[in-house]
Amino acid sequence: MVSYIARSLNIILTEHFQKEIGLASPGVTVLDPAAGTLTFLAEATKLAVEEFTAKWGGGGKESFIREHILRNFYAFELMMAPYVIGHLKMSLLFDRLGYSLKENERVKFYLTNTLEMADSKQSSFPGLSSLSGESYVAMGIKKKTPILVILGNPPYSAVPANPSEEQVVIRKGQAYAAGFDIQEDKLNGGCKLIPRIKEAKRDRKMRWKTWIGELIEYYKVIDGQWLDEKNPKWLQDDYVKFIRFAQWKIDQNGEGVLGFITNHSYLDNPTFRGMRQSLMTSFDEIYVLDLHGNSLKKERCPDGSKDENVFDIRQGVAISLFIKKKGLKKKVLHSECWGLREGKYDWLLGNDIKTTEWQEIKPKSPFYLFIPMEEAFLEAYSKYPKITEIFPTNSIGIVTSRDDFVIDFDRQPLVGRIKVFRDKELSDEVIIQTFKLKDKANWNVAKAREAVSKDDSWEEAITQILYRPFDIRWIFYHDKVIERPRKEVMHHMIKENLGLITRRQMLPNRPCNYVFVSDKMISDGVIRSDNKGGESLFPLYLYRTKGDMFHQESQERKPNLNPKLTESLAEVYGKEPTPEEIFYYIYGVLYSNVYRSKYAEFLKINFPRMPFTRNYELFTTIGKYGSKLVDLHLMKLAELNNPTVKFQGDGDYGVGKVRYEERGKQVYINGNQYFEGIEREVWEYQIGGYQVLDKWLKDRKGRKLSLDDIKHYCQIATALEETIEIQRDIDNIYLDTEKDTI
Repeated sequence: MVSYIARSLNIILTEHFQKEIGLASPGVTVLDPAAGTLTFLAEATKLAVEEFTAKWGGGGKESFIREHILRNFYAFELMMAPYVIGHLKMSLLFDRLGYSLKENERVKFYLTNTLEMADSKQSSFPGLSSLSGESYVAMGIKKKTPILVILGNPPYSAVPANPSEEQVVIRKGQAYAAGFDIQEDKLNGGCKLIPRIKEAKRDRKMRWKTWIGELIEYYKVIDGQWLDEKNPKWLQDDYVKFIRFAQWKIDQNGEGVLGFITNHSYLDNPTFRGMRQSLMTSFDEIYVLDLHGNSLKKERCPDGSKDENVFDIRQGVAISLFIKKKGLKKKVLHSECWGLREGKYDWLLGNDIKTTEWQEIKPKSPFYLFIPMEEAFLEAYSKYPKITEIFPTNSIGIVTSRDDFVIDFDRQPLVGRIKVFRDKELSDEVIIQTFKLKDKANWNVAKAREAVSKDDSWEEAITQILYRPFDIRWIFYHDKVIERPRKEVMHHMIKENLGLITRRQMLPNRPCNYVFVSDKMISDGVIRSDNKGGESLFPLYLYRTKGDMFHQESQERKPNLNPKLTESLAEVYGKEPTPEEIFYYIYGVLYSNVYRSKYAEFLKINFPRMPFTRNYELFTTIGKYGSKLVDLHLMKLAELNNPTVKFQGDGDYGVGKVRYEERGKQVYINGNQYFEGIEREVWEYQIGGYQVLDKWLKDRKGRKLSLDDIKHYCQIATALEETIEIQRDIDNIYLDTEKDTI
């Protein structure tokens, strides 16, 4: 990976910057801003020495290292251990190259925080007093030294080591952001942030813990408007900050080239759309090589074979090569590498920017995606109404932050726990130890106990919740113990209702089956594995209520549907379809594998869009399939009482090691007992991130199945078998819906 990046940068310097011997050319300055143990700088040094000696011979190598490498190659590192190792590594490298560092010579590798623009204070610890001097010199490089080449592998973490925001200001509308105005940049495209003159009487302002925090604000703007993101936390990832630093440094220089290997999430995640537009504004040519390997997304090769990460991490990565040079035509190019780790290593060693097969892409508003999209499909798809436009009121699922305490398989154990929680005879310490509860910044056990103990109607707050697919549990839905109850939406699910469950981003390499239905409130993570959650619930009806949600005096309700949509449908069909008919049609379309496959790339980046056919007969046909799917998934279809799956074997009904035996179409819950009659495609069927039949049993490991549990599992398997058949029926007619849409 290091070799690919270094060799590619060398080629870019030669071909785009007229640097005859690339990294070895006079005046070429190089910086690794997150250097670690100097792996990248060492590779750049070796390559530069090779270039120099190939052209001029080895006789001048010593002078070249002294006058070029030691003068023009820079690196920064925050941590002491890699800093020390890096200096040792370069000393050994120079020895191998035939150069010995003199007493007063050193590699320009400095201990500093790249993302801060403030000097480190003098240290009082013995042996560390010179570190403030390191920071001071590094500060001068950051502020004043022109850098032509920036390269490296910056750190990436969802919880950044360099938090940038100390205090977040409540912004006055979408057009205001703590001391900045947005101004269209007609010359370069995109927009600029213009610092606003500080008002003398302003008592509230944005403060940043690090200098980079201010620069990140530029990534929160898209097409001249502030990002409509409830939680743009991914922009706080450290790798994003290092990209922003490198972009700023190259913009400051007026030209340059950047080569990083980073988390690949910024290529298509909607939160990064402002970042992508900003990069397109700064750089003239952008090359993105997606190395995939994202186990969080369960990525697999296009042929279905195993895909591995080039690092021992779960997050996929990409190599990015960004070029800023006057005279270049703006373009974005994409390539990708799939397969096993060793195969990727071999490919990277044998290729560079010139031999890589690039595909030019045309990132467009509003997402400016750095991945290929099917343009023909995109134009039609973008005209369909989005789910969030169809169902305006929606919310992600409930976050309790203490599931083990407030959620249970059965009602009575939960009632018992809450009774103990309310018992004033017991101390807070006993409660904390018994239920493994912890005080948090926004929640206190003592205060919660006091509030619940004063609530005489607490037992009415025990209700049902869809916790996982086909897995309904009991929850103590009390806002004094639930961290994020989402009452503004979930209270509509206390009464008779339907709710569509889907995600803003669906994962690749399966037919994007991130769709389910509920007639109850839902938990965050209901259809997404790894506790990442993010599913949204779209209720069909909104109830107008008085009093609290468990004592609603009014049953008045209205559809949670965009009136413009229902008017359009009524005009085309000659009559207004019922809210249920619209819901069933949407559900049927979303369960079409043809639809999911055709629009897979779009479903990975935003909520689904819905093609509404003008053909009323087709609308009702798909709606009937959707209605049957809803009944299957709510376990309300009468034929589920005649399941195709049976439970066999003697034992204690305890769930132990779960395994599937294909020969007998059996799912064993322990050594002797099993469910039979389950085809492999039913066993492997996934809803969201879960393999449904496997997940349901594994969540009950160590428990004994009741008779109702056994019946329920048989019905789930039967429902999935029926679902697969209905999906095939929908697929046979789905494309007809797109022949003439509203």
